[in-house]
Amino acid sequence: MILMDSKKSGAVPLQKKSGRLTEQSVKYTLFITATVTVVTIFAILFFLLQSAYPILEQEGVWNFLTGSNWKPEGEIYGFPAQYGALPLLAASVAVTIGAMALSVPLGIGTAIFISEIATDRIRSIIKPVVELLAGIPSVVYGFFGLVILVNWLQVSFDIASGEGWLAASILLAIMALPTITSVAEDAIKAVPREFKEGSLALGATKWETIKKVTIPSALSGITAAIILGIGRAIGETMAVMMVIGNSALMPSLKEPFMPLKTLTSAIAVEMGEAPYGSMWQHGLYGVAVLLLVIVFIVNISSTFILGKIKEKHTASKSRKKKRVSPLLVQQAKHLGKGVIGVIVLGVLLYLFSIVVIILILVGIAGIWTAKKAVVRRIADRVKIARMTERIAFGFITSAVVVTAALLGIILYHITVNGAAAISWEFLTSPPRNLGREGGIFPAIVGTLLLVGGAITFALPLGMGAAIYLTEYTREGKITKIIRAGAELLNGTPSIVFGLFGLTFFVLYLGWGISMLAGQITLGLMVLPTVIRTTEEALKSVPYGLREGSLALGATKWQTIKKVVLPPSIPGVMTGAILSIGRAAGETAPILFTAAVFSQRFLPNSVFDPVMALPYHLFVLTTNVPGADAETNAYGTALVLVLLVAGLYLAAIAIRNRYIKSMKW
Repeated sequence: MILMDSKKSGAVPLQKKSGRLTEQSVKYTLFITATVTVVTIFAILFFLLQSAYPILEQEGVWNFLTGSNWKPEGEIYGFPAQYGALPLLAASVAVTIGAMALSVPLGIGTAIFISEIATDRIRSIIKPVVELLAGIPSVVYGFFGLVILVNWLQVSFDIASGEGWLAASILLAIMALPTITSVAEDAIKAVPREFKEGSLALGATKWETIKKVTIPSALSGITAAIILGIGRAIGETMAVMMVIGNSALMPSLKEPFMPLKTLTSAIAVEMGEAPYGSMWQHGLYGVAVLLLVIVFIVNISSTFILGKIKEKHTASKSRKKKRVSPLLVQQAKHLGKGVIGVIVLGVLLYLFSIVVIILILVGIAGIWTAKKAVVRRIADRVKIARMTERIAFGFITSAVVVTAALLGIILYHITVNGAAAISWEFLTSPPRNLGREGGIFPAIVGTLLLVGGAITFALPLGMGAAIYLTEYTREGKITKIIRAGAELLNGTPSIVFGLFGLTFFVLYLGWGISMLAGQITLGLMVLPTVIRTTEEALKSVPYGLREGSLALGATKWQTIKKVVLPPSIPGVMTGAILSIGRAAGETAPILFTAAVFSQRFLPNSVFDPVMALPYHLFVLTTNVPGADAETNAYGTALVLVLLVAGLYLAAIAIRNRYIKSMKW
């Protein structure tokens, strides 16, 4: 017994030591996953700056930014090349301003309708409409814009071509609409119910309450929604490239139909034409650096604005507390005077009440004569308020109708025209005759492989980073740096990810155009989404569960693994859902890293290129003429939309089933 006890007592320190080693190894592993976002941002900056340095050295930063001519093709066609990025920058700003002018009133109006006006039944219809708009891939928007919107503008305004500034702004407005609506709706719903009830109790109408109470209280969230919409518009590539006309001209307010070329469309259009190692290629990397700097400025500005608004609200609350607390102290002193003070106060109140009654009886005659005038004024005021409310609600309802109509028009054209191309052969055979004949089976499989690889790469890294930020750190410099890296990575335009994948995976590592390069590029792109959603899911788990587990002797990692993670799985699934939808519909990141237009056979290894539905649709629409090509393009667009929607629905069903099974 003594020997056994001594062995057991010796085993306890060994177990504790082993447990500490496990905890430390887990912590360091999670820290490494959390730093991936920061490392990726620095890697993107390094490789882009390295590739852009020759053009910045030759032209000078100021001349590159302010030069009014962008004609880099002169380098290979025998005339002087010009590398002035100002027309590209001005076009990006002009198109974004046009898009915001359309999408901000529509988005905020729709958000107000969903959160404040709609019944539960109508809300259950409108919210999926907005979510479906968000789930449509950008290349499908571009296809719709090129086939429908551009032709409509050409016929309606009797112009030579509908491609140009206005078409790109309209299309970007539609694409930014779901982002603005969703974020603004969340902000409006977060306004405390007591604020609204207090306003209504004081006699304000519903519209007056919305205008003077709800919107000012939700201003920070609405500001964030607009800024996110701006970031969405500036970074969009494929849809803009397909409808803007792609001419490097300075925009003019007098010519809304003039063709332009934005920063993103210049990179996408010209990178394939620029000779490797030429100044033209270095110039495009310089454009990418400029685009990235603009996005960083937008993100930093949004953080600064939201911080100021938050500080303002905090200061306002503290001032209210300072006003209230001395009053409470003074009242407490008066109430503590004793019985004599109470009696004196009662006598004074009695005398005062007699005086008040006399005054009321004297003035009742005057009040009676003024009653009719007051009632008339109140009635007029109520009538005007109700009329104003009807007009305001009419505009808000029209915003919702426009939003729903946009989705209906897009889905109608794609479904009706795409159904004619759908057949068993179309779904199970490879393409022939440049996509005019045959099917899209390799593109379907390639899309699934790219999405699967991206999620396999991003999900463990994102979960690890979120666990480290939530469970192992306090708010400090390291945490702020990691969060800043994730935010900057989340705001990075997809075309910049494509350039980074081309520079690092395809050229530097020598992988070539390959499925693996596309998978990791897409994985890096969706990584911030996984981190953010997983972090929110972990924070939603009550802290008391952690304390109870630790009190029972469990280690920190055991607590996380067995107590915190299981109830947060639905939130993790949400991140996976959003990532799957985004990865499946993206074209720009795989444009330079993974995709080929036509391939009869499936890839044999991760280093083979693949077909993908978004890229196949893009090439069919822009480079293959003929009615058969357009029919197959409609069919490809329909399959892509159904695939993305199917992935969303399958993941949502899995998540909902898990939620029902949870009983904690």
